[in-house]
Amino acid sequence: MSEIASKTKQKTIALAMSGAGARAVMYFGILDAFKENGINVSMFATCSSASFIALAYSSGTFDQLKQRVLNMDSKEMRGLFETSFNGGGLFSFDRIVVEMKKYVPYSNLEELPIPVSVVASDIVHGEEVVFSIGDISRAVKASCSMPGLFEPVVWGGRVLLDGGLFSIIPVEAASAFGADIIIGIDLASTRNLFSNPVLHFKRGWNFVFWPLSFLKRSSFKAYDKIVGPREESQANIDDIKMPNLFSTLDRSMNYAIKERRKAEYFNCDIVITPSVKGFGDVGISKADAMYAEGRRAAEEALPLIKKLLQK
Repeated sequence: MSEIASKTKQKTIALAMSGAGARAVMYFGILDAFKENGINVSMFATCSSASFIALAYSSGTFDQLKQRVLNMDSKEMRGLFETSFNGGGLFSFDRIVVEMKKYVPYSNLEELPIPVSVVASDIVHGEEVVFSIGDISRAVKASCSMPGLFEPVVWGGRVLLDGGLFSIIPVEAASAFGADIIIGIDLASTRNLFSNPVLHFKRGWNFVFWPLSFLKRSSFKAYDKIVGPREESQANIDDIKMPNLFSTLDRSMNYAIKERRKAEYFNCDIVITPSVKGFGDVGISKADAMYAEGRRAAEEALPLIKKLLQK
């Protein structure tokens, strides 16, 4: 075996996969191009719908899931969306998780043959949460819960939503693996959880109503000091309830306005950025075109990836 081949075999690659919505189909094209060119991914850090692809890859069912998705029509896709009655979002992820389990025959993340970390956002504490062990279904639900659309996951005193809220590309989670090379993939979906006009409106709303909110909080604090803590303030954090839809959106938009951790985008060794023009977050009617664009972007990046492997 040549010296270059030996070095190539020894180096490990961590893939940091941005959230994507329906654009996750592009990951099938990217990973197919990698496999055909001898690029082996050693571990995955994922947000949102990218988690499904990474979990299937790790489970050895990547090709089966790819065929299922590429042959799925819009009616089948809509059938996976179950109306939620918990108040935190319009839809539940339960049916989607049932479908996922057909391709992921493991219960916990630590059982996977290829490590996968799933990233979610905690809107109570305002921080990123990385799952590398524990229940796969709950971690995926949390990471995929787009604010307002899907109900949040309440888990251990946390209210968990879409991982892309704090982490456009989950580079920090990928770095934790200690891989030699980190490849980021940006499908430009999580950056647009809320459109600019919506966030501009929210900024104006905060400016007008923040003084009223401040007065309300101040009056409650004064009451607690004089009379004693109200019953609700004594509630244990583990008893946290599912927030309503408006509370979820309010907190999520405030965090989106802050644009947290944007700098981590530049901590990858290479970032692959397929063109997403003309591809929506939800529709799957252009699945073949999305697959082709993912493959094209990966093939374009291959010379640089191979150069990194040979260093």
